Amino acid sequence: MAFEWDEEKSRKTKRERGLDFNEASQLWGDLDSIEVPAFCEIEPRWVKVGIVNGQILAAIFTVRGKKTRIISVRRGIERRCHFMNKIRKKIAAEHFDNKFDGGEDVDEFLDLDNAIKKVNVDFPLWMVKALDVESARLQISRQAVIKMWIDEK
Repeated sequence: MAFEWDEEKSRKTKRERGLDFNEASQLWGDLDSIEVPAFCEIEPRWVKVGIVNGQILAAIFTVRGKKTRIISVRRGIERRCHFMNKIRKKIAAEHFDNKFDGGEDVDEFLDLDNAIKKVNVDFPLWMVKALDVESARLQISRQAVIKMWIDEK
């Protein structure tokens, strides 16, 4: 996976919070991490929450082309369950980033109904071939076929 970020902002975050965006990129190695889309306008944003070196981290990111752009990171997200009942609001991406950077609560802008938990699954070769045949027939990705079949069960 290719990452990019603003080097100056990464250095500033290191000075202020003791971690930089290179450390944040390690979140993508946490197989138990989750990704939550934010209700941002103009450019999509997600918050990735996971554990790096035994510490809970949260990073704001977006995808630009084939690169994941890390926008911000901070430690110790200690959120409660009540935020799931908040009214969903939209916010400009830049304002979302600034609130997150300032340590403000951004829960009301998160689309928790569509949080993503990535999993790895090993399939035997015959099954992968069957998936490829079905994905070609439907003209959708292999992953979409798997999701569709699971949803039908």
